[in-house]
Amino acid sequence: MYHGLTHETIYAAVHTEAVFAAPDGSSKSGFGTSFGINNNGTLILVTNKHVVDLTFGPDGRKYVGYKLVHLVCQTRARNADGSPGDVKRFIVPMDHNTILFDSNIRNDVAVIFDAKTQNPDKPDDKGWDFCFDYCDVATEEELIADLQPFDLLAFPGYPTGHDPRGIRAIIRGGTVASDPRFDYSFDMEDRGDILLYEGFSFGGSSGSPVIAVAKVPPANVTPQPSHRFRRMVVVGVNAGHITAQQGQHAGLSYFVRSSVIRRIIDEHLKSIGAH
Repeated sequence: MYHGLTHETIYAAVHTEAVFAAPDGSSKSGFGTSFGINNNGTLILVTNKHVVDLTFGPDGRKYVGYKLVHLVCQTRARNADGSPGDVKRFIVPMDHNTILFDSNIRNDVAVIFDAKTQNPDKPDDKGWDFCFDYCDVATEEELIADLQPFDLLAFPGYPTGHDPRGIRAIIRGGTVASDPRFDYSFDMEDRGDILLYEGFSFGGSSGSPVIAVAKVPPANVTPQPSHRFRRMVVVGVNAGHITAQQGQHAGLSYFVRSSVIRRIIDEHLKSIGAH
């Protein structure tokens, strides 16, 4: 089956540690996933808002006063033959970067545009070799026209079960469970621009890119406009899962739509007068 995914898709997911300073001077770390987007040579780093802001979410009150110091991002070098090479460790200091959020404060997305990073192991090696291109991020129009219920999704990341020895992500799958033309809510509240999918997302998967695999027209079927080819696209950022009784995973997870990533970037470019 052609699905458009390659080995490199796994390495586009970046192991991410967020280091916070507590009000008493101690430090606290949280772990998740992020991914890079290359926009004409500009590195854009994407993850969840709750990864970089401990006050976001139901337990936020107890973290008031915690300040993000830096991110530690571990990715891979690309060998000459295209295969993954050695681990690259990047520090993303907050005194040299600005985190951007969506105008809708409910959307669990954080973006660092033109990320300034430091490689403490090889200061001259600052290249992020495994990234998505900005054109790979689906627009709202593409989500509405090309994403359908039960479409196959993949999300690489660093939940329990990833390879800690090799620091390699694992890639899991799911299917679109809600109508992608409309925002989903798991209760009676407005939960932002999210979609539901059937799949098991756990801690560490926060911030993973959610990818809609490529679709090809069915074979031996009369061509119709509805039988559209769809390229592989990033359709969102993994954000959380639904719990059932006694706190068990319901087998349902949700992600923030990729159009939110684009909106954050577009509004930032507009604010700085860029085109």
